[in-house]
Amino acid sequence: MTKNKNTLRKKLYRDMRRAGMQFLSIILLCALGTFTFAALDGMARMTRTTFDTYFEENNLADFWVTLPAGIDRASLDKLEAVDGVSQVIARSVTDLETTLGNGDVTVNVNVTAYDGAMEINVPLLRKGELLDPSDLRGCLIQERFAKAQHLTVGDRITVKLGGQEHTFVIRGVAVSPEYVALSRGVSAKPEEYGFILINARALPELPLTQAIVTVADGDVKTIEKAEMVTGTVTEYVVDDSVTMDGTDYKYAATYDDSDRSYEVKEDYELYLDAYGYVMLAKGVEADDNYVFVAEFAKSSNLSTKAKVVAYAYFTDGTEEEITVSKVDNKKVDGTDVDSGKKLNNEGNQWFKYVEKDGKYELK
Repeated sequence: MTKNKNTLRKKLYRDMRRAGMQFLSIILLCALGTFTFAALDGMARMTRTTFDTYFEENNLADFWVTLPAGIDRASLDKLEAVDGVSQVIARSVTDLETTLGNGDVTVNVNVTAYDGAMEINVPLLRKGELLDPSDLRGCLIQERFAKAQHLTVGDRITVKLGGQEHTFVIRGVAVSPEYVALSRGVSAKPEEYGFILINARALPELPLTQAIVTVADGDVKTIEKAEMVTGTVTEYVVDDSVTMDGTDYKYAATYDDSDRSYEVKEDYELYLDAYGYVMLAKGVEADDNYVFVAEFAKSSNLSTKAKVVAYAYFTDGTEEEITVSKVDNKKVDGTDVDSGKKLNNEGNQWFKYVEKDGKYELK
């Protein structure tokens, strides 16, 4: 048995020496195939990573919602209230003809008008500067389209809408994560078609018909910090709005407090969303600073110089004559106590007060 094994081993070595080049070719071919596969796999992974990184950094929308009848505040609130939605932005998208064409070729652009900052599908700037949300005359233009039309930063582009021409100054040249062609022939000819980005208020004739949406994947991607405003409620309309310090605030669709009533003349904290709608209302804790005013009077007979005084009863049982500087957030003087004036018949009632430098402000 041992002799047969040795014989077979010798034959194997002899055959390998005789076919050495064939064995070397097979080894090299296997190595080359492995190297080629690894290279192609690496390129594919790198390409996918590049696209994923680009889309993530420029916050590509997860959903595009189109409402031909137009998008209003209520529609946006409903989208924002959907579980998992991180951010919603309204915009208008339409194709318009430009004045760049000649008799033989018509040049059109896709006009995307954002209602606010471009925080979703953020354009990647190649040249110039990004568009400020308050800029009504500027635009961003597609890089390939700008090259084909020989346009650059500072040039003007004119679009036609409703029989009128609207001219925009090119603030920047950019690319967008929305307009990425993955294969030859997918994208339109830049000599005939491109896109520009503008602010919605620049063309108010265009209705907002599209909402772009990002959703939270694990951590929330984009979120606006709630704004808190504090003031005195003067009136309210149940299920519609509340007026605080002269400003009307409407409710967001996500506001689910069933009791939307307020104590008029009381202080409240309103928490507003990014669009200024009330998400939450909280009463400010009272300091129990209340006083009963029996009557108002002048400090002297000199009406123009006289101060307003009042005889006051406090909740701790004390009583004294106090000097009043304001009533219902309005400054008062001796003339306000004269017959027929607002303080002449304002006694015998409770007021909330704040004391400042020995003077009292009554509400």
